[in-house]
Amino acid sequence: MSNDKQSILDKIISSERDSAILQFDPKEVVSELLKVLNDREKEIITKRYSLGGDKKFTLDGIGKTYNITRERIRQIENIAIKKMKNISDKVETIKKLDNIVNDILSEYLGILAQDNLIQKILRDSTSNDVNYQSTKFLINKILSDNYDIHKEDDDYYELLRSKNNDFDEFNDAISKIIELFIKKQEPIHKSNLWQTYSDERDINFNSDKINENILLEFLNASKKIKQNPLGELGLTDWKSIIPKRMSDKIFLVMKNYNKPMHFREIADEINKMGFDKKSAHPATVHNELILDDKYVLVGRGIYALKKWGYESGKVSEMVERVLQENGPMKKDDLINEVLKKKLVKKTTVNLAIINNKSIKKNSDGKYYLEEK
Repeated sequence: MSNDKQSILDKIISSERDSAILQFDPKEVVSELLKVLNDREKEIITKRYSLGGDKKFTLDGIGKTYNITRERIRQIENIAIKKMKNISDKVETIKKLDNIVNDILSEYLGILAQDNLIQKILRDSTSNDVNYQSTKFLINKILSDNYDIHKEDDDYYELLRSKNNDFDEFNDAISKIIELFIKKQEPIHKSNLWQTYSDERDINFNSDKINENILLEFLNASKKIKQNPLGELGLTDWKSIIPKRMSDKIFLVMKNYNKPMHFREIADEINKMGFDKKSAHPATVHNELILDDKYVLVGRGIYALKKWGYESGKVSEMVERVLQENGPMKKDDLINEVLKKKLVKKTTVNLAIINNKSIKKNSDGKYYLEEK
């Protein structure tokens, strides 16, 4: 098939899928299936899978409610799900959901993190949402015979796989990207990851079917790779990816802004980025900036990264230091050089030059530091 024909077919399939997704109402589908259950079965299924919007109940928790064993609850649960499965073939929306899931999986070589797949169906839903839990129940329990579910482990979140999926292809891609991070030893922005991988001659995926979009979706399933608030990917044990200390959060914020910032502004940005549930207080941020020699005070409450070239000290001291390093200079050049190291106004630097009795002007109109 030509690329043009393939493109047209892809658009038709995508349009049909979008239409089916818009019509999909998971709560309504689950409600239809629950009608075949008796009251106790209905309540047990609803509690076990958070289908009513409440928290998920354990087998023990439900058993205490009915004063029966957890094993008996499990038996009732299995009987109820079997009843629901038996009528699922008659529910047209279930068939459409199955088609949607298969269609999405086929785009990603037959495997996705289950959370990502559900998000692609529901768009803005969260894991606490009734629609999310209902869709998860339909996929995991009613359509479970149609897919392989890879349970969450130390390496991956829960995965949904089509029956003919080659897990090695997925596992190899993630392993190679971990290898890439170990070699580079620094985060890579997600927009640059594919190019960085492509430029690395010694690291190659076993499959040539993987593209940039598929790769990024694969990485979402890994517990060893994460994205920080700056859009950079890296290993989860890197402080530049998951910062735990306040100084690491400060560094990421300043790296993102790439300019000097007031300590209150830094605290606000840390809280906006939401690294964790801990709030950043301005006083705490200020203390970290004072104590860490990575940062330098360049103005009133304003700090910069020392590696940017900024230096501490009074403006008059900075002027002398620049002249010591560079020799005689024109006033404009001297002022501009000081401004690279100190965040002050030009007039402030000019006054520091004029008021410093050790700074003289030679016959060439250049300023120099008189030897004491």
